[in-house]
Amino acid sequence: MSKKNSVTLLNLGASNWSKPNNWQALQQHRILNIEIKNLSKTYPGGFKALDSVDLTITNGMFGLLGPNGAGKSTLIRILVTLMQPTSGQVLVDGKDISGYRKEIRQMVGYLPQDFRFFAKLKSWEFLDAA
Repeated sequence: MSKKNSVTLLNLGASNWSKPNNWQALQQHRILNIEIKNLSKTYPGGFKALDSVDLTITNGMFGLLGPNGAGKSTLIRILVTLMQPTSGQVLVDGKDISGYRKEIRQMVGYLPQDFRFFAKLKSWEFLDAA
């Protein structure tokens, strides 16, 4: 991302819980260790919302801060498996989220400020996403 459209990640605290070894334990304790590797998203027309993002998020509460167009919503949509990246990889406790969409969606809640994204979904797709 360019400096103008940079996103700030805030670590607002951390937990002392131990890292679970399987998805069931992960879901039960809501502990997420997220590793983002070289993540990019380019929209039709060439707009780069994310450009080679590398980030590690460990236990705790985080916030994404940045101006409009910085890629915050795009990153969140990729993390909750509502959008595919152009390139790169997201790992949750070492597992690639592209292979665990159902499990990720069972663990997270997502309520966007703008509902236009959901208007493009068929009813069964919305129920699958919810």
